Amino acid sequence: MSRLLSNHDVAQILPSSTIPPHDSNYAFAGVFLESEKLQEKIDSLLTEKSRVENLLISNFEFLSRLKTSHTALTLRLLDRLQLFLADEALRHQSVIDPLWQFETRFARRDESPLLPAWQDVSACVKNIPDTGISDHDRAKQLAAIDSKIASLREKMPFVSSEDRRFILFWQDVQEQLSEPASPRAISLDASDDVEKSAWKSLGLENFINPRSLLKPNPAD
Repeated sequence: MSRLLSNHDVAQILPSSTIPPHDSNYAFAGVFLESEKLQEKIDSLLTEKSRVENLLISNFEFLSRLKTSHTALTLRLLDRLQLFLADEALRHQSVIDPLWQFETRFARRDESPLLPAWQDVSACVKNIPDTGISDHDRAKQLAAIDSKIASLREKMPFVSSEDRRFILFWQDVQEQLSEPASPRAISLDASDDVEKSAWKSLGLENFINPRSLLKPNPAD
């Protein structure tokens, strides 16, 4: 919605025709509040799921992947060594140290021919603190989180798009005012008990703008 009009720092009352259609008994307020609480739990679980997904792998999984990588790199380096040693210039009688240029023969860093033996590589990993998680434990935790999320979504009550539109409208009105207000920008003190209860159930207290200089219309 557009910004509220004011008269000497007091909001002008919004015409009833500008308020989105809604149940005057505000029966949807409790349902919306329940859905918001469930959504908060779901959002918290999704945050936890992301945390678990991004945990480091355990040293055991790291070694497994490293072994495969080490084997593949060894084969690539052997191919390069084969090409290097095929150079006839290395077999000239004046060449005393045929491998002395091998380390610098490949210009790119990812083509470095230096590769420690597997037992030395694995020993390095074993000296690293294991702060990761096993694939089994990760899958187990993620499955438990997904199960909880599915269960909460099954309990999620239905809130119609019309009701949501009205709630968002009221939130927007309240965000522009420094004191509790009705959907028409009238002071909540002038509302009946049903509307006051709806205001509370919808958590509109959290949308009060203490920095706003605009107050709701007292409608006296």
